[in-house]
This record gives sequence, C-alpha cells and structure tokens, in this order.
Amino acid sequence: MTKKQKKTLKRIIISAVLYLAIILASKLVAIPWYLELVLFLVPYFIIGHDVLRKAVLGIVHGEVFDENFLMAVATVGALCLGEFSESVAVMLFYQIGELFQSYAVGKSRKSISDLMDIRPDSANLETADGTVSTVDPDDVPIGSVLVVRPGVTTIQSAQLSKKNLEAVNAHILGVVMNGYNGKQSGRRDGYSYAYSYSYYNEDKKGNDA
Repeated sequence: MTKKQKKTLKRIIISAVLYLAIILASKLVAIPWYLELVLFLVPYFIIGHDVLRKAVLGIVHGEVFDENFLMAVATVGALCLGEFSESVAVMLFYQIGELFQSYAVGKSRKSISDLMDIRPDSANLETADGTVSTVDPDDVPIGSVLVVRPGVTTIQSAQLSKKNLEAVNAHILGVVMNGYNGKQSGRRDGYSYAYSYSYYNEDKKGNDA
C-alpha cells in the first residue's frame, strides 16, 4: 500500500470504531438528538472531510455532478433528515470501496509496468532464405518463425511469451531447437538438432506428429 492508502485505511478504522461505539452507547443510554448529532459528526468528518472538500472544489471549478458532490448531497441530506448513523455508514462504505479500487488500480499498474520491463526491444525473425534478421516486435507478421537464441532469451521470457500467445488463442505450430549443447548425448561435434511439431486447436488439445 502507498502512504495515502495507509492513511485512508487508518481513517477508516478510526471512524468505524467510533461509529460502532456511538451505536452501542445509544442502545444502552438515551442520548438527546443534538448530542447524538455532535457525536456522529466526529467520525463523519474524520472519514469524509476530503470528499466534502473535493465536492466544494468541484462546484467552484464548474464540475458539479461528480461522485464527490453526489456523496456530499446524500450524506448531508441524511444528516438533515435525522438519519445520523446512516449518513456516517454511507460515507464509511464509500471510502472503503474507494480504497479497494485504489489498491486494485495500483496492482494493475505495477503488473503492466513489470510486463513492460521484460518486453523485448527486438525480435529475431527468420526470413525465407534462412537468414535471421533483427526487427521491431511490432513489425513481426503472422506466421513468422522467431529465433530464440540460447543464452540471450531467458526461460521466463520464453514461457511468458508462450502464455501470452495461448491467451489470445494463437496457434503455436511448432518449435525448432538448434544450437543445443549435445556433448552428453554422444555426438562428436557437441551439438544436436531436434524438431518438434504440435498443433494446438481451440480446446488446447495437441496432436503431436
């Protein structure tokens, strides 16, 4: 959580504790309506002062019908009607929802940022004559053969690329493995060549050939 989110969470907890304490006290002891109003205004301003401030600033700048203005009208109207506890509860649940939304947006931005950090700056594209050229990833046409060089592309990047292709129902037709160290396989030159072909249909069931 960011500092702002932690501060909002602290305000929510304080307001919720005060709100529940006032509700319990009103059940045990008869409290005059004016004193009850004063008591409920304490958690109301703790949790909702920023909403009220944004509502006023929105009116000043001509942005009247935003969510802050609507929340201010709803809760102040409830106070004027004598529904003190409902007014605080509405503002409290609104701030809880805003906190969850802010946290979710922050997580999404971090995930997108992490994906951008591992996004390759170039792609190795095999041409029709068998040569390999370095191109921009956005310029790779459909049906291309991409070369993943050992020692350059990490396993995590290759696995992520495969998952992203499968997520958009892309057909992975096969994989060619060359430049593989085959010293332990008994080959004299120390390298081996392997070809694997598999077709992935829409239900992700593969038939190897």
